[in-house]
Amino acid sequence: MSPSGRTPSGYRLYDESSVHRLRFIKNAQRSGLRLREIRELLQVMDQGACPCGHTTHLVGQRIQQVDEELGRLQAQRAELMRLQERNQSSLAATPEVWFCAVAQLTKGGDPS
Repeated sequence: MSPSGRTPSGYRLYDESSVHRLRFIKNAQRSGLRLREIRELLQVMDQGACPCGHTTHLVGQRIQQVDEELGRLQAQRAELMRLQERNQSSLAATPEVWFCAVAQLTKGGDPS
């Protein structure tokens, strides 16, 4: 965005359309769109076309990506919960059978 001018003290001035554009970018980021996607929407808008159809497509793709990431995170959380439960149950065991030591040995690590 190019400033529309400068104040006597050197501060950049922007017109209302630049402020609107910046608000659009920040709101789109807060909604979870990536800069690449926002750039696409701005290009459509700059051509004078309505970005609604393209927005619907991009948002649908982003929802799918978020759902996939949520699935990965839920699987990771479940694995961590299993690890924590197994570790908690081994706390009372003797050092030779501690879960954390056995897990390290089976992965080729050194538990010490």
